[in-house]
Parts: sequence; C-alpha cells; structure tokens
Amino acid sequence: MVKEESASFYSILVGGDQLTAARARSAIKGKMNGHTHPQALSGIVPVAEDWHAKANFLGVSNIIHFISFSNINHLVVLLQLIFRYYYSTQSAGDHGSLYQLRNCIGRTNVVKKPLDNFNACDDFFVLIVECHILTAAMDMLGMENINSVPSKYITDPENVWMLTTEERKTLLLTISTNIFDSFVDILFHKPATDDNCTDKVHIYAKRILSLGCFYMEYSDAIREGDGGRVLRCWRYLLPMFRSSGRKNYALESLNLLVQHDFTLSPRQATELIWSRFVNTKGLKGTNIPNDLHMEHLNRLVKTSISGLGANKTVNSIMKVSKVLHVLSPVLNNFDTENEVAHESGRHQKASEMKDMRIILNELTSVFKVFPNRCHTFFPNPRHPLHAHSTVAIKKWIIAHIKN
Repeated sequence: MVKEESASFYSILVGGDQLTAARARSAIKGKMNGHTHPQALSGIVPVAEDWHAKANFLGVSNIIHFISFSNINHLVVLLQLIFRYYYSTQSAGDHGSLYQLRNCIGRTNVVKKPLDNFNACDDFFVLIVECHILTAAMDMLGMENINSVPSKYITDPENVWMLTTEERKTLLLTISTNIFDSFVDILFHKPATDDNCTDKVHIYAKRILSLGCFYMEYSDAIREGDGGRVLRCWRYLLPMFRSSGRKNYALESLNLLVQHDFTLSPRQATELIWSRFVNTKGLKGTNIPNDLHMEHLNRLVKTSISGLGANKTVNSIMKVSKVLHVLSPVLNNFDTENEVAHESGRHQKASEMKDMRIILNELTSVFKVFPNRCHTFFPNPRHPLHAHSTVAIKKWIIAHIKN
C-alpha cells in the first residue's frame, strides 16, 4: 500500500483476467472522491495478464507491486475462440476437420470447451497445426508423402546439405515465404484472398493453419518471455475478440494497448510488457505467465490446507500461506531426491510421431484445390480476423476511447 506521507508516489499495477480488471476499475471509480490518495485508490492501474490471455502471479518489489487475479486467461480464451469456429462434435465424417482428426488418433480427452481440459486441447491443437505446416510444405515441394523426395525448389535433394550455411538459409527462407504467402492469411490490413474460392475444405485448412500459427506465436512469445512479441499478439487479439462476440475481452485488449502506448509512464509501460512472466526452472524457453504461476501456488496452498484435517482455523490457514515460499522448494527438493515422477499431461514424442503420421495421411489433399468441395458442418469457414473492416474497428476504438 502507498504511504500517504511518502515523498514518492508509486503506481500499483493490478493484473488479471477481464472480469478482475473490470471490477478493479469499478472499485477505483467508486472511491474516486476519497480525501486522500489511499482512500481514492489513486495509483492503482488495472492491467490484463496472459494466462486468464495463461492464470495469476503475486510479485512485490520496493518500487512497484504486481498483483494478478483471474478465472480464465486470454490464451485459454483464444483457444476457445478457435474451437468455437472450427470444432464440432457433429463433423466426424468431415475428413480434415478437428473433430475427425481427434477421433482418428483417439484423443478422447480433447473436449469441446478447452477450459475443461486445457492441456489436452492445447497439446492436440499444436500437433494439428504442425501437421498442417508439414502438409503445406509437402504440397509446396511437390512431395506425395513425408518420405518422398522434393521435386520443386530443391534441384539436387541428395546434395542439399553440401550447400553453405547462408545458401541453406536463403533456400529455407524462400520456401517458408512461399508457404506463408500461399496458405497463411493473418494480415488484418489486407482482405482475405480466398473469398472467391469454391473449395471450402481448402479454406478450412488455411484457417486452421493461419490461426494455428498465430496461436503458436503467442505461446512461444510467452515461453521466451518476449514482451514485445506478446504486445504484438494483443494487437491481433483485439479484432478477433471483437468479431467473435467477446466484447469485454476486446475492451481489455484495447485498454492494454492504450495503457502501453499512451497513458502509462515509460517506466510503467516497460514494466507492463516485460514483467508478465516468471521462470521457475531457470532454463531458456521455460517462462510461464504470472497468473499461471499463481494458480500453481493456489493449488499448493489448497493441498496443504486439506492436510490440516479438523485443525482448519483462520490462524492455521494464515500460517500455511505465510510459509508457502519455503514450503514449495522443500516439497520440490523432496520429490527430486526421491525421484517422484509427476505426470505432465502431455504425450510423449514417440506417441506424437505415430499420431502425426495418421494425421498427415488424412490431410494429404487439403491444400490442393478442388472446385465445390466442402465440409458438411463447415460449409463456409469464417475468419475472425476479417469479420470487421479496418474502418469499423477504427470507429469502435475511437468511440470507446471517448467513453
């Protein structure tokens, strides 16, 4: 809490999901007539986090406090948005649809609502996107299957590794660029290029690949702790949340962007995008959102409290909470020393390779164009990024900024 007599006045960033941020703003508005800074809740700035965009973190420093609460993060909401557009339990007969592929590899733990089993749905969707990338690459290189030899772009496949490093980089960049230009549609300022295509199966596959690449970009930015990339992803989330009916999340995206670009001080704006992660393993690429880390701590507290049995009192619960920073590493060290294994909830690589071959066999022709082909339950796959024009989004932003 900010001290009234202090010569320095520091802001407090309160982060969480959309509902938490909205309630925080309502509380600040209700206290705005307070006679002192603490009474008016001055300096409290509600912000949105990544895992409920991943769940909650509590971090404190001498200068600024970060408090994160949430019930569902934007990464979860994004996956739910994708499933809402492209996942149907009635599409078992549509070859290449998410539900049909889910049945092919027996992922029965993948459910219609990703919130009910996020890890399983995330694992499944990333696998599907990787298979779409491989299928698109095989189509671009003129390969009939994953074991075929490329007949396009690579004139001498057997000696391609004899090229210099720079030549291989140039070749890879050329192929990747052509795949992106041909099959990925993620540029908001440009209209969709396949509006006149009558092959809706082809369009469905492009939608999965496009939004899947964006989803993986967002997830990778979080793992790498790259606040700049995360902020760019939020710029894409705004029109997608807006078009999918997630108006409150669209507003939270707008609030975050306005805070970073206009309303926060340079110090606060830097803290906003670069203090969104925590790394509990100390390794590269193992960052998690602050709010997800807080969820892990909440689970540990609940487990510890349940062990109190009949001795649950306010004082005993407070004691458990206060020693959490000591209890967590002790339990982790105990499990490590005694080789206690914990299930990750994700499939092993050997299992994924088997599933990948099955999926690739199902996706053989999705990136080839056949007139008037379509899925029964996805006759006209929509793209959430292009539901509104840039002019409409601009008017919406201006209207809400004025309010």
